[in-house]
Amino acid sequence: MIRRAVAENIEDFAKGVDKKIIRGDFYDIWNSLISDNFDIIKIKALDCAVIIARAFKKEEVTEKFFKQIRFVDSNKKSWRVRYSLV
Repeated sequence: MIRRAVAENIEDFAKGVDKKIIRGDFYDIWNSLISDNFDIIKIKALDCAVIIARAFKKEEVTEKFFKQIRFVDSNKKSWRVRYSLV
């Protein structure tokens, strides 16, 4: 339940935080939410991916985000996760 609350509110919190914090601790938290076992947490984490990605340079976004997002639903079982990726 705590992970779900974090996933639901991380987007609002990221809007008011300095980019240095987003690039450090926030990325680590987001990364753990993206690789969670529950689909709803992955979906909520994907919703805030754009806001977190804005704190990084283009080269870093390609390096960090695309590799991570590629493996979000590697087993192809959840249509909801695939839909939110689109």
